[in-house]
Amino acid sequence: MNGKPHSFKGTEGVVGLKRWFEKMEQVFEICKCAEDDKVKFAMCTFEGRALTWWNGNVQTLGLANANQIPWSNVKAMMTTEYCPATEIQRMEQELWTLTLKGDDIEAYNNRFHELALMCHELVPTEKKKIERYVRGFPERIKGNITSSKPATLHDAINMARELVEQSVQGRAARIGESNKRKWEDNQRNNNNEKYPFNYNNNHNNNNTATDNTNPSPSNKT
Repeated sequence: MNGKPHSFKGTEGVVGLKRWFEKMEQVFEICKCAEDDKVKFAMCTFEGRALTWWNGNVQTLGLANANQIPWSNVKAMMTTEYCPATEIQRMEQELWTLTLKGDDIEAYNNRFHELALMCHELVPTEKKKIERYVRGFPERIKGNITSSKPATLHDAINMARELVEQSVQGRAARIGESNKRKWEDNQRNNNNEKYPFNYNNNHNNNNTATDNTNPSPSNKT
C-alpha cells in the first residue's frame, strides 16, 4: 500500500473529506505514526482553503497548542467546517430516493456506497443497507433479490449485477429479433415492388394458352 499522504484543499466536498480521513489513517498505520504526531503530519498535507483555515486556528491557539489537539478532535472540527448540516441533509434525501438510472449498475453502486458512508444514521446495520439498496431497483429486480434473502450487501450487489445483465441481454435479443423481422418484411416488400406484374402476366399467359387449345370452327360453305 502506498504510504504517501494525500493533499486536502477543502473543496473536495463531504465525500472527499471522508475519503481523506480514511487515506490519512491508512498512512498513519503504515508509517506507525505516534498519536502526538498525527495532527502535525496531517496538517502538512493542507493546501488552499484548508491551509487558510488551519492557519487561522494556529493564530488563535498558537502552533504548539494547535498541534497538540487530538486527531479525533481535529476530525470533528473539520467535519463541522466542511460538512455543513444542509449538505448532509441533501445527501440523506438523495440516499432515500436513489434509484437505478437505465442499466448503469456500477454508477448506482458507487453512489450508494458514498451516500451510505456519509449517512450512516439512515443505514446503521447491514440489514438496513440491503433494504435501502434493493429499493432503488425496478420491481422485477427488487422482487428477485428480496426473495433470495441476501445475507450481506455484497451478496445483494452481486445478485443485482447478474439480474441487470440478464435484463440487458434479454432486451438485446428482443431488439435483434425485431430487427430481423423488419429486414424480412422489407425484403418481401422490395420483391413485390420489383415484380408488381408477375401475377397478371402469368394469368394472361395462362389464358392465352387455354385459348390456343380451342381453335375456332371452320366456316361452312
